[in-house]
Amino acid sequence: MDRFSFMQSLVAMILTPVTSTGQPLGAVNPVTGLPMPTNGASASLTFAVVGPLSGPFAQIGQQMVNGARAAINDANIQPSGALDRSFALVTFDDQNQPIQSALSAGYATNLSNVVGVIGHFSGTNTDAALPTYVAAQMPLVVPATSTDVVTAHGYRNVFRLPTRDSDEGRLTARYLCKHQKPQSCVVLTKAGAYGETVAQGFAQEMRAARVPVEAVVRGIDEPAAACVTRALASKPDLLFCAGKIEDLGAVFDLVVAGDLELRLIASQGFFSAVTTTEHAHSAEGLIVSTSIAPVSLVGVDDRIFADFVATYGLFTPAAGLAYAATQILIAAARRTGAIDRPSLSRALADGTTYQTIMGDYRFTPFGDQLDPNLFFYTVRKGEWVYRDSYRPAPFAINKGVA
Repeated sequence: MDRFSFMQSLVAMILTPVTSTGQPLGAVNPVTGLPMPTNGASASLTFAVVGPLSGPFAQIGQQMVNGARAAINDANIQPSGALDRSFALVTFDDQNQPIQSALSAGYATNLSNVVGVIGHFSGTNTDAALPTYVAAQMPLVVPATSTDVVTAHGYRNVFRLPTRDSDEGRLTARYLCKHQKPQSCVVLTKAGAYGETVAQGFAQEMRAARVPVEAVVRGIDEPAAACVTRALASKPDLLFCAGKIEDLGAVFDLVVAGDLELRLIASQGFFSAVTTTEHAHSAEGLIVSTSIAPVSLVGVDDRIFADFVATYGLFTPAAGLAYAATQILIAAARRTGAIDRPSLSRALADGTTYQTIMGDYRFTPFGDQLDPNLFFYTVRKGEWVYRDSYRPAPFAINKGVA
């Protein structure tokens, strides 16, 4: 998906000043917050965060920057050895626009000391910038978007943290066949919006499991009531909402209001504060799939969270994913001694497992997770409660709340 809608609803943060054209602010000392020396004598490796630092999504971009800075700070105060390098950060504003994303990618790749990038936020903007990173052999760790196209090109320098949309659909279907055992189901999505690829993967897997499935696409201007009538015409016992709560919430509410004996499941576009506030009554008992692990159960040193909250405020999913992306770049550099872009890309693609604040990641040579996972949450009394994971989670959370 192009964005995690629940991120946008979280607490606002003070934005770091950036230039209107997305020019770099300069490397920042993660401990003092002051600019790093530029005399070329630094033994540091520099990474860049490229994201929306102005405009409607600036809050999310700043959270990404905060996560990366916190990871670099933690790495610099805990070196892995006497010869370990320090790490620095530069930031670029892509304004959440495709053209500016490509320009910002050019600014990042033109800095010879930048050896890795964390970004972008949306799938459209990430895809627009990919040719620039490929031409510069720049390793790109993608923290937020699950859009399939980002890794569909076969590039060897792109590494994505979230489970891609088509895999989310397939894995959710497998999970439901094992635990819910539906007799028939409908997958609901909206035309031209996030969720269509999730729906396709879901339907494909259900048909492979010989479970009757009907795909219902809500028209752009179709009334919610008409869509409900079509979705329930086949009398399914399970409805999977593959999309965002903003697009399908009205349909979802009408289905629940009908007091039907129908199990309701949704994709990560429903994993939002909007679901538990504006649709709290309807959402009670809803199960949602997402790539976001329950961070509080990962087993990370509490000091990391305490330091982050003291410095930046609320630890959000956007910050956590950027923190994890930066951890992966640092770990690859430390493990292999990589000091340039091509060697860092090779290190990321060699199948090594990277332990991060958001769980474990291992990449294929083409950038998706080798063993993609999903985490399932349910709504209880207006709160998200962790339920289960598709694969046994390496941090022993797969026996979560039943």
